[in-house]
Amino acid sequence: MLNYPLTVKTVAGEATIPQAPRRIACLCEAFFDFFKDIDALEKVVAKTGESYDTEEEQIVSVGSAGDPDIEKILETNPDLVLAGPELLYLGRETYEKLKERLSEKEIPFLVFDPQTISDLCTDLNFLGNLVDKEKAATDLTKRLKVEAFNLKARLINLRLRKKLKKEAVFIDLGDFYAPGGPTLLNDLCEIIGVINLTGDEEEKYQPFTPLDISVADPDYYLSFVTPAKELLEDEEIAETTAAKNGKIIEVEEPMRLFGPGPKIIEGLKYLQELIYD
Repeated sequence: MLNYPLTVKTVAGEATIPQAPRRIACLCEAFFDFFKDIDALEKVVAKTGESYDTEEEQIVSVGSAGDPDIEKILETNPDLVLAGPELLYLGRETYEKLKERLSEKEIPFLVFDPQTISDLCTDLNFLGNLVDKEKAATDLTKRLKVEAFNLKARLINLRLRKKLKKEAVFIDLGDFYAPGGPTLLNDLCEIIGVINLTGDEEEKYQPFTPLDISVADPDYYLSFVTPAKELLEDEEIAETTAAKNGKIIEVEEPMRLFGPGPKIIEGLKYLQELIYD
């Protein structure tokens, strides 16, 4: 049970929530999945991606997670706006404008960017408390932790049994931006036992060049945005082991699979299937 007014510190800074939220604008598909799984959609009035119909009303779409429509968000009269890493890193200009507008209207703005599965579970438990679904959230996050642990153990045994080498992966989030060490994607790579070629970087996300990628020579290239055919037109990319072995893979629904929500286990299993099956 949370006590209000509640002051919360997230990536967006400090925000004070005056009372339990009833009209949440959810700008992160993974968080929307979470609210759906814990049966809390009655508290959500807006979302990114496609609109969603509940038995009571329609949860309206306010654009994409990386570039939401600020005016549409405000038209839904939210008492809380919630976002994840896609707005923070893919829509930085929109993020700054939205932050300013919400501040002017005194609407609390929470932005979460967990770096590990453990961080993610902490954030989800907090959000569950926020919508009065503490037990449902706790049950879900316990399951996520157990499934992640079991998957990691199985893959360790598989690699030892079959004497498999650790594969090297380049994760292209778009325009050759890739995740560094302090990111959830890097933690997922560690869980399944693959090498994130940009995991030693201290910055969360930063751009690389095709030459950088060619020198690193990934065994697998996961592309969140750019089609494989377009990547292969680059001479440097075409010379990588991933390209030569047909391992440039277009990731479908990347932020649903790898965003900070309950489908993160599906993302882990997807990575496992790509690398080990």
